[in-house]
Amino acid sequence: TTLTIPSSGTSIIAVGGYNAADGRIYPPSGRGPSTIGKLEPLLVAPVSQGGTSTAAALTGGIFALLLEWAVVRGNNPIINSAAAVTFAIRGTEKTENILFPNNIWGFGTINIYESFRKLL
Repeated sequence: TTLTIPSSGTSIIAVGGYNAADGRIYPPSGRGPSTIGKLEPLLVAPVSQGGTSTAAALTGGIFALLLEWAVVRGNNPIINSAAAVTFAIRGTEKTENILFPNNIWGFGTINIYESFRKLL
């Protein structure tokens, strides 16, 4: 377990990072499980020179767009956090020869397009 605060909290969406250029996990990316045994990270997002801060910002933006689609545009005005996370997890991509979910990749790499494709 290498997760640090705040990702080790109970109501947090912990996001890991991967290098989109080579498809490998970003070495400094935190690994789970959490200190209470919870699967973490839930998913991974691409990193850049900013490291996992970039992955967290990208994921935050994706969730903001998801909530805009759901609430502001009226597609699911009663969406809650658990439903939003489930929606994102459904679209994750899996790497071959890796058992998912796991405490390095979570449920896979975030792909919000695939989440919407599976919904519609």
